[in-house]
Amino acid sequence: MNAEELFDRAYGLLKRTLRVVRLHIRNLFATGRRKKKLRLFSDQPLRLHVGCGPILLGDWVNLDIDGHPDIYVDLTRRLPFGDGSVSHVFSEHVIEHLSLEEASHCFEEFARVLAKGGVVRVATIDLDHVISKYQRDWQNQKWLKTDGQDIRTRTQMLNASFYRWGHRFIYNEEELRILLLSAGFSVVTRRAWGESDIQLLQGLERREESTLIMEAGKA
Repeated sequence: MNAEELFDRAYGLLKRTLRVVRLHIRNLFATGRRKKKLRLFSDQPLRLHVGCGPILLGDWVNLDIDGHPDIYVDLTRRLPFGDGSVSHVFSEHVIEHLSLEEASHCFEEFARVLAKGGVVRVATIDLDHVISKYQRDWQNQKWLKTDGQDIRTRTQMLNASFYRWGHRFIYNEEELRILLLSAGFSVVTRRAWGESDIQLLQGLERREESTLIMEAGKA
């Protein structure tokens, strides 16, 4: 290993260490709010809203790496919850911000913390939908009017879908199903926007770009 490789490895380790320290410090300041929220679930399994951003669900424990969640978490690391302590997990427009390897780890953590019979609901961008828009009416997308006003061609639209906003990996149904099954889930079902057989998981989506929604159950 040469000097440049040693430097890159040391720099990567330092960044990861600083990220962990930052999360611990933030959680110290959020201790009161966190304890209050966790007390609400003291007699029942937790419900996790992962990557909540500014949307805080009142009956859920809201998690994120920034902003003002109930608990700060880094999804590339172990979740701070015990095995089988969670009944439901919901995330919207989160998984595309992780690499494929990080997403695999994240789903394995979801499977670990979920109790038997627990369900995770994942809402994200659909690669097949993006390709369909590229091939047909690419300009007919609501997000272009707000986040893509500088986009002038279908090629720019396609690249924005892949690389803007910190996107790392875009899924279609086949790929997301494979990842969920590989993480240990036994039943994976595609759902429509806002719809679910489980009342707790109904009407959760907030973004029209959530064109791929999957629910995965733990046997």
